[in-house]
Amino acid sequence: MKLEDTILEDTLVLQRWIDADLEHAGGYAIWWMTGNGLLCFKVTDSKGPICFVRLNKPDANNRVAIHTQFAPREDVSKIRLLKGMLWCLPIVINFAREKSKGLVFTSTSETLINFMKIKFSFISTGNDNYVLDFEVV
Repeated sequence: MKLEDTILEDTLVLQRWIDADLEHAGGYAIWWMTGNGLLCFKVTDSKGPICFVRLNKPDANNRVAIHTQFAPREDVSKIRLLKGMLWCLPIVINFAREKSKGLVFTSTSETLINFMKIKFSFISTGNDNYVLDFEVV
């Protein structure tokens, strides 16, 4: 597994994934390119990209918003995606911990919400938002 910069050559694949995603349809691949937000990257394995990730700069509550563009199931199997997420999210959490007081994501996908709650202890704050606040030491 690797975290890699998103580059212009990724836009064709990424735009196809966006267009196939009911929650993100109408979005633009360039929004996900490295250099935008706080950090943008793709998670890859030996077969290619697994997902694209964008972290926004901390919001008014000093939380970093995490956005993920998932592939259509025919492009990336559920097992590849799970392995990628289990590998990547601890890295994202450690990075965000240095920049903010927590992470936040918005979703209506019960599968994703339950995964993030069970594996990483995110909690609902209402309005389809889920947060992981870091403990102050």
